Amino acid sequence: MLDFFVNYPVWAILGVVLLGVGGALLFVGTVVTLALAFSDGRAWGFAVLLIPGFQYFYCFSHWSKAAYSGKLLIAALVFLSPVISVVMLNLYGFLGTK
Repeated sequence: MLDFFVNYPVWAILGVVLLGVGGALLFVGTVVTLALAFSDGRAWGFAVLLIPGFQYFYCFSHWSKAAYSGKLLIAALVFLSPVISVVMLNLYGFLGTK
C-alpha cells in the first residue's frame, strides 16, 4: 500500500517528522482556539469543538484575538500538506516504485 515509503526510507523519516511536528502544531493550535472560542461564548466553543475545520473559520473571523492560534493552525497545514499529498499520490498509483 505505501511502497513508496518502504523503497525510500529517507522520505519515510521525513514524512514521520513532518507528521509529528504538524500534528503537534495542530493539537496546540486547536486547544488554544478552543479556549479562546469558549471565552467568546458557548456557541463558538461548541462549534469549534464539534465541527471539523471550524477552528480555521473562527481564527480568520476573529484574527485580532486569535492571531496566535491561527498562525499555529496555518503552520500545521504547511507541515501536513506534503505528507498528505505524497500518501494520496501513492495510494492512487501516481508515484512509481523502484
